Amino acid sequence: MPVPGIPAQGTTNGPLHAVPCAHCGARQDLRLLDEQKLLDMGQGVVCDHCKRTSRIVGVRETKVIVLRQM
Repeated sequence: MPVPGIPAQGTTNGPLHAVPCAHCGARQDLRLLDEQKLLDMGQGVVCDHCKRTSRIVGVRETKVIVLRQM
């Protein structure tokens, strides 16, 4: 039975501090892995809630530009 909020192909995405588990949808904080330079494609991530493993299949970085009036 599909879990609400998880697409049929079993992939999810979200911000570094709240990535939904691809199995149960529980939010995962991956900041520690980022600090340890372990966020890379192919890396496995074990969910703190359901204990199932998901694999990182992509990492996108977003640049934010801040402007001030001159």
